[in-house]
Amino acid sequence: MTELSTTIGLGNLGNTCFLNVVIQALRLSPPLCNMFLTTTIKPREESNKKNLLEAFQIIIRDFWRHSLPPGAKPTLNPRGFHGAFLRTIQESGDDWHHYGQQSDASETIQYILSGLHDAMYKNVRMVITGRSANPQEDEYIKAINAWGTFFSKEYSPIVDSYNGQTQTEVICDACKAVSMRYEPWLMLKVPLPGGDMPNRTKIDATLTD
Repeated sequence: MTELSTTIGLGNLGNTCFLNVVIQALRLSPPLCNMFLTTTIKPREESNKKNLLEAFQIIIRDFWRHSLPPGAKPTLNPRGFHGAFLRTIQESGDDWHHYGQQSDASETIQYILSGLHDAMYKNVRMVITGRSANPQEDEYIKAINAWGTFFSKEYSPIVDSYNGQTQTEVICDACKAVSMRYEPWLMLKVPLPGGDMPNRTKIDATLTD
């Protein structure tokens, strides 16, 4: 696994702190970092997110391009990626962000990951072999089948590392019949314990909680 450095900052290009936070988070994510440092990924020709993928590969490698003297804290100006980010939004007709506008980091990270996925995905065939040995394994098989139904035509390393799936159990009040629903997600929002209490200014909970 590539050793990840935390000594490189990103210059603010004008209300781009939200984007810089996302870039830093993604470049410190081992699955993405190792993939783009060790492999040159060719985008799908049909994708309108090709420029985003190519610019992302470049900026990840720019973080590791130069050897630096001990104690140095350089700054990288992400103009190339910022330009590709803006062009992709405009050319794709997504129209949720404009130059100089402050935006939401969670929306941005979801957009970038979804864009990388769009530029990389392939059609795959998922096959389950063998038989289940207990009811718990039956549920695993149902979950994998639901995963395959949703992703088999558009599977990518982004799905492999960053998507998840929620199982929802619905019980009928009248007949007590149980049905299961499986829903894929890229961003999972969870509540903080006590966060819904009125006039609460401090939450005594950690991220693990």
